[in-house]
Amino acid sequence: MLKKAREEATRIKSELDQQGNEEARWVGVPLWKRKLLEDKRQKKWDQEAPLREVKQKELEAEAKFRSLPGWKQKLIIDKQRRLSQI
Repeated sequence: MLKKAREEATRIKSELDQQGNEEARWVGVPLWKRKLLEDKRQKKWDQEAPLREVKQKELEAEAKFRSLPGWKQKLIIDKQRRLSQI
């Protein structure tokens, strides 16, 4: 899970870097093609919105779990194991 959080942070950082280089990205691209590609990108962004929300909730839940004391984490894990055996 920690690896996922790192990957997510890296992805977010790269998105921020892309925003800074946005104008340089479009140099030499015809306006009609730019509009087409931006629409395609926006459509993909909108389709992935539910996934981003789920990932964000998972990261928040993981952070909340990690902030708990060790004994409480162990208690929760043991409870989940017992429930899965039923």
